[in-house]
Order: sequence, then C-alpha cells, then structure tokens
Amino acid sequence: DAVRLAEEQKRLKFHLTNKVFKALCTDPQTGLPVDPKDVFRKLDADGGGSVDVEEFRLGLESAQCFLKESELELLWAELDGDDGESDGQVDYEVVVAKLQATNEEALQNATKKPREVIQAQASSSLANVGRKVARAERERQKAAPLMRRPDPF
Repeated sequence: DAVRLAEEQKRLKFHLTNKVFKALCTDPQTGLPVDPKDVFRKLDADGGGSVDVEEFRLGLESAQCFLKESELELLWAELDGDDGESDGQVDYEVVVAKLQATNEEALQNATKKPREVIQAQASSSLANVGRKVARAERERQKAAPLMRRPDPF
C-alpha cells in the first residue's frame, strides 16, 4: 500500500509540475514559450533572487493556473527541496531550470506539429489527386465508345 501511495504521489507531482510550468512559461495570447528569466523576474516580486510560496502562488494565479492548497503544498515541497535545502525559498537556478526544460519540450512539440500537419496535408492532397485521375480515366473510358463513329466506308 505504501508503494502504491508513493507511486500515486509521484504521478501527481509530475502532472502538477507539467501543468504549472506549462502555464507559467507559455504566453496566453500567442501560445509561444516565454523566456524563463522573464518568468522568474515576474515571480520574484520582492526582487530577492528567490521565490517564496506566496510569490509562487501569485505568479500561478496571474498565469491563470489555480491549484488546490494540497496541490500547491505538494508541488512546493518538491520545488523547495530541489536546491538541496528546504528553506521556504526556491532559488533562481531551480525555477529557471524547470522553466527551461518545459520550454524545450514545448518547442519540440511546436516544431513537430507543423511538420505532421504538412505531411498529413501532402498525403491528403496526393490521395485527392489520385482519386481525381482515376475518376477522369473512368469518365474517359465511358465516353470513348460514344466518340467512336462507325466508318462510313
């Protein structure tokens, strides 16, 4: 039971981390990645070089990412320990590294999607051309007997 609970918490942390950092590092108007350094500056409201839980909560809310208190506590415990010390502050390096990893994933997905769309459109276009050629050939064959006239001689 303890192992199952630990696995469940691990999955929840992973889900929360992805949700939160995608919300933080995506421009809501364009859907494009935002520079992690700019995100950190917004989160670090007091300019102290680290983010406390309240600054983090306000940053999430400004990014339209709302978490339950228990979710925030779980995520914060994970982040606060990532710098090797649980002091109630998350350092610049930790936040920027998480944001950078999220941005890299977003950029990979963004470049993959247009490529997939173009390939799908090309395949669809080729299939349409093939169908049109086949239809034209059938119509030509139907019309061929009508076009032949008996030789008057």
